[in-house]
Amino acid sequence: GVWFCGHNPQNLYGVTFNTGVLFLNPTPRTLTLAERWHAKLVAPTDDWHLEDQRAFNMLVTEAFYPVVAAPPAAETGEIVLAANRSLWLMPLPAGLFCGGHTFFVQQLQTQTGVQPMAVHATYQFGDLADCAFGKRERF
Repeated sequence: GVWFCGHNPQNLYGVTFNTGVLFLNPTPRTLTLAERWHAKLVAPTDDWHLEDQRAFNMLVTEAFYPVVAAPPAAETGEIVLAANRSLWLMPLPAGLFCGGHTFFVQQLQTQTGVQPMAVHATYQFGDLADCAFGKRERF
């Protein structure tokens, strides 16, 4: 793996998992995580920046470092242990579940001939100098 990708075994540098597109296998452990995630989001807090992605990352990265490969992927590191080592976690294939940059800028689908199942593009507010003018209108 690439050392700076947060989900790779032996990583010690940090990670932020994007919650734009998720697949949650409805196992008892995953349902427990979903219940904890929901509880974290609806609990009163003074933390003005606690939104869904941050709450998810707080739970998933409990006892996450150093990153450890899950038993079925010990050789490849494609699946790692997360959420206090209670869950298996793996990234969705970028060619099928693209971020906006992968789809609109890199145009991976034209290079591979594979159309994605979903494209996640963050909705941007405002047209500032460092934000693409008219992004919302181009959607």
